[in-house]
Amino acid sequence: GNYGIKVAENAPANGGEKVTGISCKNKLWEAKPTNEKAVAVLKREVRDAGYNTVYIVSVEKDSTAILKNCWSAIKALGIAFNS
Repeated sequence: GNYGIKVAENAPANGGEKVTGISCKNKLWEAKPTNEKAVAVLKREVRDAGYNTVYIVSVEKDSTAILKNCWSAIKALGIAFNS
């Protein structure tokens, strides 16, 4: 899922809005979370927030996955803005 969102090489000069995308495995039969899925969710969140571009700050294992009812999770953090 690209959702028409561009990925920026640099963070926006004017700040932008922090957005998170989480790829979560909470059922035994679900595929394990991946960086790609987390980024796809991030892009969907960026689009839903009304922006067209994201600068990806980090993509890493979510240490608080269990608090979100996930066996495991990967969290993508980004800054959304319009370009």
